Amino acid sequence: MRTPVDDELVREAEAVRLRFSCVHCAFFDSTTGACSEGYPNDALSDVRLDAASSIEFCKSFELA
Repeated sequence: MRTPVDDELVREAEAVRLRFSCVHCAFFDSTTGACSEGYPNDALSDVRLDAASSIEFCKSFELA
């Protein structure tokens, strides 16, 4: 599911230091850049809210 990025989301994400991209996930393999769970992560690997019109949240995300 895609979530639209608006000014409110950007402000709230900055306020709570929201981490949601693959690079912050325990399942991210920094050596290969792949998800160790096998999920495709091209759209999630390093998302910048200030440059995105929408984002995806992975339901298997575990903060590393």
